[in-house]
Amino acid sequence: MNHGGNDGQRPRRASLGIVLLTLACLALTVTLVPAVGTLRQPAPHTRPPSGAGGSTGNEGEVAGHPSGNTWLAYWGALRVFGRVTRTRLRSGLATDLLTGPAANWATPGTVITNLDTAVGSPYGPGDKVVALTFDDGPSPIYTAQLLHILVGDHVFASFEIIGENGARYPSLLRQEVAEGMVLVSHTWSHVDLTTLPASALPVQLDQTDRLLENFTGHPVRCLRPPGGLTDAAVLAALGQRGLAELYWDVDPSDYLKPPASVITQRVLSALHPGAIVILHDGGGDRSQTVAALPSIISGIRARGYQIVPVCEG
Repeated sequence: MNHGGNDGQRPRRASLGIVLLTLACLALTVTLVPAVGTLRQPAPHTRPPSGAGGSTGNEGEVAGHPSGNTWLAYWGALRVFGRVTRTRLRSGLATDLLTGPAANWATPGTVITNLDTAVGSPYGPGDKVVALTFDDGPSPIYTAQLLHILVGDHVFASFEIIGENGARYPSLLRQEVAEGMVLVSHTWSHVDLTTLPASALPVQLDQTDRLLENFTGHPVRCLRPPGGLTDAAVLAALGQRGLAELYWDVDPSDYLKPPASVITQRVLSALHPGAIVILHDGGGDRSQTVAALPSIISGIRARGYQIVPVCEG
């Protein structure tokens, strides 16, 4: 089954992106020109204080007029917005200017090992972005716990779904989609694709894709080969189905169940631009992965990285 049928809609999406960019700029102008001295943006990924009273944080500003630091912050935000928008417009994938990085960039028949170097990626060399990916779920015990942390920290991640697990726990697939996570194929029953006869591919690949598409409403973009076992024949079979192969370049070996502190240290010490981190929500006791996730997220952000999804539809 071919998943490449959206290419004809890219010019329309780019046009939509231009319209959205224009509207966003107008809205930003209307927002910034009036008296903004009394407003203050909370720090990223934190909640504003719930109570009234106390300092407003704007003591350094004259009422009705932003300080120099405020204008610098506005200018920095505009530069980032413009850079991401230009990237999306150039690639013809300006579908969601306001919801995150360009989607649908995974190129069929290619291997995605690093976000900054992957074919078709909207990111460039040195961009400080990281993808968190979770294999072998969904799990009736750990998937919801991980989702709770991700959603609470405003993180979008990719979940590599074993088809038979997804069919067994459809409510978890529904929850992952509702929370904005990306669903990636991990075959139907976690098989070694390099030893699989061609006659078995429809079950392991196509059946899994159909299951996930029933929940997402769009084609699956990537498959992660179980165990990382792949070869040229596997990659060709994926390309024929419009799929890219999602690999990784940071592996803390959480499947061996080391302590949470070790998982965190392994991830953060191996961090680099474009990193794709492999973790697990299924396949065994993942309590240490759950325990490590908050520190992993805060540590990544403390090092100046942005956490982004990979293989969006």
